[in-house]
Amino acid sequence: MKRLAALVLVLLALAIAAVVSLPFSAPGTRFLFDRVNLIDGLDIRDKSGRLAGRLELEQFNLAAGNLRIELKGVDSVLDRSCLWRSAACFTELTAASLRVMVADSGESEPEEGPDQKSLLQFPIRIEAPLLRVDELDVEWPGGHWRQGQLRAGVMLFDSTLQIDGGEISDAMLQVVPSAGEQPTQPLVLPEIFLPLNLVVNGLTLDGFEAAVGEQIEAVDSLGLVGQRRAHDL
Repeated sequence: MKRLAALVLVLLALAIAAVVSLPFSAPGTRFLFDRVNLIDGLDIRDKSGRLAGRLELEQFNLAAGNLRIELKGVDSVLDRSCLWRSAACFTELTAASLRVMVADSGESEPEEGPDQKSLLQFPIRIEAPLLRVDELDVEWPGGHWRQGQLRAGVMLFDSTLQIDGGEISDAMLQVVPSAGEQPTQPLVLPEIFLPLNLVVNGLTLDGFEAAVGEQIEAVDSLGLVGQRRAHDL
């Protein structure tokens, strides 16, 4: 009986070790992605590497409700020492392109105040001190943000997005004014709901253009520093 109990404990320990070791090998990482891709709306196509180390992704697609995220050409290096504090720290994180699309739900919703609007909640802390995205494109009903390369230190935790020392090139914001809305002079941008607390510790826009309807204004360089807790930009 004691031998049987000991054998069961050994087999249980081996099974746990096998599961824990999956992210540390390329076959184990591919096995995990195959299981994750069974989730509706999620599609991850790996290129090479392992989750707990250097990993290259050909594509990462996420569709949830009226939100769609497409990430291509991802190259990352995960610092395993952060995993034990429930954080994902990337010593390197680059992407060829990131596209975010928010479709019109087609449903009329009651107007909500800032305190009633729900914020995104991140289950784990994400740190990327050397983030680089070569192209970023964000579309939502009534607006469009397009830019060139982004370089920044980024942290995501709870409901907060923190940007440290960011640089953005060739950014353009396009907003379609509401029906009957009259143009203003100088240009005044409408409020845009951001489901995050935003903290900016230095952000430079090298070439920025804003357009509301047919009104267009451009600046060669723009520096931002600040903190936004009211959720509306």
